[in-house]
Amino acid sequence: AWSDSRGPVGGSGSGPEARRSTRRRCARQSPGAAGRAGTIAQVSAVSSPRIAMLKTVVAALVLTLLPLPSWLEIIRPGFLALTVLYWSIQAPRAGGIALGWFCGLLLDAFEGPVLGEHALALALLAYLAVREHQRIRSKPIFQQSLIVFAALVIYEFVLFAIDGWSGHAQTSPLRWAPSLTGAIIWPAAAALLARSYQPRT
Repeated sequence: AWSDSRGPVGGSGSGPEARRSTRRRCARQSPGAAGRAGTIAQVSAVSSPRIAMLKTVVAALVLTLLPLPSWLEIIRPGFLALTVLYWSIQAPRAGGIALGWFCGLLLDAFEGPVLGEHALALALLAYLAVREHQRIRSKPIFQQSLIVFAALVIYEFVLFAIDGWSGHAQTSPLRWAPSLTGAIIWPAAAALLARSYQPRT
């Protein structure tokens, strides 16, 4: 009888009491796992460049709309185009075509004879930058400036074509000046934009 009464005690490792104990241990461990998941989510939110992206877009829009003397207005770089290029190269998943379209609509809301022309041109610019972002990243800054110049010429050509089709053609050679000035200031612009976002490790 003594040995029979000890049998269930000795085999209690697989009994109901053992299962309840296992559940309690799992319950005690789950808050720690949830805390780690929350920490990972917070790190991901902090490391996202979207906040810095929004700030730089606002700054570029202000620089674009800032009144300047006529001789400076002609050579004003396309600050929004440079910003879209930078983020499409450095953070193609966060920026890209959606960023180009959004910035273009903002610019169309303030200037531009045809609604949507800057949106289309900047979306195309962003697409080209995202497609070739790895190659552009690997180039020295001087070669990047040449690539930026070619991209800005394409951007201006799209605007030129849309203006021509809509009856607002501007045939002055000076309309291509922002492409040159944008390529010239690209090293400084890229350095400033890089300082706006420094991911935490």
